[in-house]
Amino acid sequence: MLDLIAALVIAFSAKDGQQSLSPDDARTARALFSQTYSNWQVPCDTPGAEAIRVVIDVELDGRGRFTREPVLVGPDDTPAYRIAAATALQALRDTAPFDVPRGFIGGKYRPIFRLDRVCANVR
Repeated sequence: MLDLIAALVIAFSAKDGQQSLSPDDARTARALFSQTYSNWQVPCDTPGAEAIRVVIDVELDGRGRFTREPVLVGPDDTPAYRIAAATALQALRDTAPFDVPRGFIGGKYRPIFRLDRVCANVR
């Protein structure tokens, strides 16, 4: 069940001038970051949570470890966003190092944590 939710929830935006991720890269990214959902304490009971999308720049090495701390992209200063962002960042930290496929060389990713889809499946 959690894998299905993760597959529906993880979305990615292009980075570094790319138009989009290749299908293989998108599949790898989805598999990597879906690992965070078992660690994410999703704040669905927070008023306004369903409207929040937490976008985070993440850079991983070939062993699935952060090469730098994850960085929020376009953070908001509302209480609901701060809670959602803090829990998404903590889930990333708790998941690292990620289980990576054989031959993974690392890279830069921009996962989008969409509370609207997660919270719709929680209720």
